[in-house]
Amino acid sequence: MIKLGGWDINVSASGMPQKIASFMDGNGVVQMNNCEYKFIATLGTQQVNGTNTAILAQQTVLTGKDVNNAAVLVFNTKPGSMDVALVETRVIVESGGPFGGISVNMSTIIPEEADEALKAALAEFTGSKIEPFAFIGTQVSKGVNYILAAKTTATALNAKPNLAIVTVRPLLEPKLEFSRMLDKGVNDKEEPKLGYAFTW
Repeated sequence: MIKLGGWDINVSASGMPQKIASFMDGNGVVQMNNCEYKFIATLGTQQVNGTNTAILAQQTVLTGKDVNNAAVLVFNTKPGSMDVALVETRVIVESGGPFGGISVNMSTIIPEEADEALKAALAEFTGSKIEPFAFIGTQVSKGVNYILAAKTTATALNAKPNLAIVTVRPLLEPKLEFSRMLDKGVNDKEEPKLGYAFTW
């Protein structure tokens, strides 16, 4: 499991550190353990026996009937060494089921309908700045829910950013659900109340 704390959040969809890019092909894809992983964004770094770097990737389970999931890959590099070690692979959003299940189709482009739903849900939300950087997918459950990856920063002096999976439930009264991306499983939800700071 990824160690808690110590992450320096620095989201970038424009590329990976050179050592980690060498682990993947020229298109940011690597195959291992009957899965294909496609680079979506670099999430940040952590100093643990060298440098851990967290990558957000779309995982495709290659079974003939391919299934997409969202995953975090953590690579470790050591100063002066060209070696790169993959130290953790963790699914953070799983595809599942035709009704109520999540359809994962990741992109750094946020679809217009998802962006509008997020803006509507944030209209009354205070206490944190929510900055989506990747679209993860949709879920059909009492309407269409949108799942995004976002940087969240409490509106407090010297607040450090966190990363979250944000589920936007736009039907009737817009609602947001959050789960931490780097240190908790996808089923560990947190539902902040409107008007209160979203912090961890």
